Amino acid sequence: MGCLNETSTLYGYDVATLQRSFRIQDCDEYLEAGGANSRSRLSRRTRGTGSYLGYAEEWAYLRYLEENHFCGGWCMPRVQLWSHVRSKDSCSNAVADVFGWYVQPHAAEVCSVMVVTFTVSAIVLVLLGPIMRKSGFDW
Repeated sequence: MGCLNETSTLYGYDVATLQRSFRIQDCDEYLEAGGANSRSRLSRRTRGTGSYLGYAEEWAYLRYLEENHFCGGWCMPRVQLWSHVRSKDSCSNAVADVFGWYVQPHAAEVCSVMVVTFTVSAIVLVLLGPIMRKSGFDW
C-alpha cells in the first residue's frame, strides 16, 4: 500500500485508480525484495526478520497461480497482486481443484498399478516356487 500512496502523492492519481492498474511488480520495493527472482539468494533463516527474501519461492508460486489459474487471495477471493486477469476464486480453491482433477486420479492409477504388480509377483512366486525347488534351486 505504501507504493500506491507514494505514487498517488507524487503524481496526483487517486489510490483507487492506481489499485485497478498497478500490480505488486510495478513497485520498486518488490524488485528490491527479490520478488522478480524465482529463487532467493538468502537462506530460510531470514524468515521472521521482516525480510521477504526468504519467501521468494512462495511468491513465485502464488504469482504462477494468479496468472495461470485466474485466482486471487489465498483463503478467500481477494485483489490479485500480480495479474490483471479477473480472478474467479481464491487460490486455495484453485489448488484444490488441481489436486482433485489431476493429482488424485494419477495417484489412484499409480496405486492400482502397484497393487496389480504386487499381486502378479506374489502369484508368480507361489507358482514357480515348487518348480524351482524341483530343479535344484533352494531358496
